[in-house]
Amino acid sequence: MLESKDDTVFALTETWLDETTRDGQIADTTRYQIFRKDRSTSRGGGVMVLAPSHIICRRRADLEQDNLEAVFVELRTPRSKFLLACVYIAPNTHSSSFGSLQTSIDRLLELGTSYASVYLLGDFNVHIDWRDLSSPIAADPASQQLLEMVETAGLVQLCSDPTYRSAAGNESQLDLCFTTNPTPVLDCYAQESLVGCDKAIHIECYTSLPRQGHFT
Repeated sequence: MLESKDDTVFALTETWLDETTRDGQIADTTRYQIFRKDRSTSRGGGVMVLAPSHIICRRRADLEQDNLEAVFVELRTPRSKFLLACVYIAPNTHSSSFGSLQTSIDRLLELGTSYASVYLLGDFNVHIDWRDLSSPIAADPASQQLLEMVETAGLVQLCSDPTYRSAAGNESQLDLCFTTNPTPVLDCYAQESLVGCDKAIHIECYTSLPRQGHFT
């Protein structure tokens, strides 16, 4: 975060945090607004969004589900607003988690809120071949369920790079980034992260955020 631009928004999965960790231990709360959902029933999991303090944000708790590890945050600019959803789907929970995610998406559509773009990103733990973004290939029923859900919602996937490499050297695209509006996206690619086996997805897009007017 020390090397990030002023308008960089972070979305993190598998934070492994709980109520004993205060926001001030995660980041400078004078610089960042922290929106998190920690796992309360067991260790692991958790999601978090960190947004610079000068960006107008509000948490959309009305879109969240108790049994879905996801946090929804609305970001406002002088001329438009965006929705960012950070999701973690744990292995072997696809059926229930995707059902809850569908409920969140349906709720968003029912409310009819107008967003310039909706970004749905995170670790979905599915096996889909995204080398051709226009023709993804699902490897199993859970992957097909996700494909059908996002296609019905008008979401398109932006990153074709693998984001995970196993100890045996096999690559997968477990981390994904969907949006309703790819037009303002300048670039989207996987880059090295603090965890050796997982890569981070970097998204750069043009909007009109306060001060800088450039959202990455």
